[in-house]
Amino acid sequence: MKNIVIALLMLLLCKPLLGQYQGDLLIKYSPSGLFDYYAQYAQISGEYIFSGAQSIEFEGGFAFGESIWRENPKFLFDQGIKIRGGWRKYLRQNRFTGILMSFRNEQFSIEADFERFNASFFERLAYNVDQQQYALLAQLGFFYPIRRRFTFELSGGAGLRAIIRNYSGVPEDANFITNNTLFAQFSRETERIMQLSLFISIKFGFVLSKSNN
Repeated sequence: MKNIVIALLMLLLCKPLLGQYQGDLLIKYSPSGLFDYYAQYAQISGEYIFSGAQSIEFEGGFAFGESIWRENPKFLFDQGIKIRGGWRKYLRQNRFTGILMSFRNEQFSIEADFERFNASFFERLAYNVDQQQYALLAQLGFFYPIRRRFTFELSGGAGLRAIIRNYSGVPEDANFITNNTLFAQFSRETERIMQLSLFISIKFGFVLSKSNN
């Protein structure tokens, strides 16, 4: 019963979207960055909605803490940034679709076991990883206006992601063995990886400028 009452209140608070925000600038905060695989990110974006129920959006974020998924002390995060931009088209029933392009750069270190001097002994070393990611994504989501100036949106999508990864900080005679995790690997050459990328995003918005439409 409690869930039904909450759902009815949300429906009463929400208003139709089409035409309501034309010419407006929205500032948004995304808590999704707190659950990133590599680190916790603070993410802020700005969206401008122009004629034809279309908009452009730019988002930026920076890492400020260790990922909640990484309790293993072998993984030490250093720094990271995210930049994302895209075009969006609003549809009926508060739905939208769009195209996103993103870039992120991260530096971190990983402790692992190496064999030294032709396997004469083993040693635990920390090596550095410098990683760049480029992605092109298709997006589909739902946008919910709440009262006059507040908004909520939920979206997801898929696309392609290119990863460029460089490793450093290991002596020439050291050969990687393991650090007992599936993630860890090491290469003396630059890795270039192309893979499918999936994402889910939640955003809370505030209408910074209110048009007269």
